[in-house]
Amino acid sequence: MLADLWKGLGDQLGQRWASVFFYPAFAYWAGGLLLWELSHRNLPDDVINFGKWLDHLPAVGQVGLLVLVAVAITASGYVVDSVTYRVLRFLEGYGLPWIGPVSEAAIKLRNWWRNRDFLGQKGWLRRYDELAAKPKENRTASESAEWERLDELKLTTPASPMPTRLGELLRTAELRPWWRYGLDAVACWAQLWLVIPKEARAEISEARSALNAAVRLWTWSVLFLAWTPFVNWAAPIGLLLGWYTHRLVMTAAMSYGEVMAAAYDVFRFKLYESVHWPMPKNTNEERNLGLELTKFLRRGSFKALPLAQTRSPVQINNAE
Repeated sequence: MLADLWKGLGDQLGQRWASVFFYPAFAYWAGGLLLWELSHRNLPDDVINFGKWLDHLPAVGQVGLLVLVAVAITASGYVVDSVTYRVLRFLEGYGLPWIGPVSEAAIKLRNWWRNRDFLGQKGWLRRYDELAAKPKENRTASESAEWERLDELKLTTPASPMPTRLGELLRTAELRPWWRYGLDAVACWAQLWLVIPKEARAEISEARSALNAAVRLWTWSVLFLAWTPFVNWAAPIGLLLGWYTHRLVMTAAMSYGEVMAAAYDVFRFKLYESVHWPMPKNTNEERNLGLELTKFLRRGSFKALPLAQTRSPVQINNAE
């Protein structure tokens, strides 16, 4: 039984190691070297010569060479994986002080784009307000479809523009519990994570893993441009892959944001119970209590507690 358990764990770790570190890195190096060979050399002759050289190596040398190549490829995959979070923050528009002016310019451009009225072209927010003022029954079929698209866009756009659309998607997911329940998604996340069911944690972890995997693929796609000095084809291939993988990042971010925000919708009262916080009686009271709970979890100040319904640590110890 124990041997089967360790075997299953080893298989899972092996699959994760291969999917996270080895496969994307192998595709990057193999693809770049193949393009280099196709552009500069006679591939069949080189393959034959390399095969002959490899055949003449002793078995120990062949195994050592394969291990060395595997280690090098895995190491490069590990390096990319280690910067995944920073790359994601970069795609959101955070974390790089030296691009501050670029971020500010991007925010101004996005703000102008949604509020513009230029040469008869209205920004999407102006168009949204225009359609919102029109009774639903008076809209045409195309206007109704446009309204649904713009309404979804507005729901996933914060009041203050972000430098990138990805940043807006994740930011609105973080803000949704604040708007609805007075809970700061970041400040309360660790405590909520500890009390939600295992199945829900698995769903959230899977969504986050999918987002990280998409970010890693985008990183490898951008790094493929580094082959450009050696292979001219690398530039268009890298740009095409970067565009495609960025779409994967956007899709994964939407899924992750939805399940993260849904965790607060479904399990927030478990958070109240776990910290012995008074249960709200209505939506208005819930937001006020949620704001106080956020203050308590963020700063640990007992001044934020509703004292009439809370026991001090001394009282709790005496009762026990």
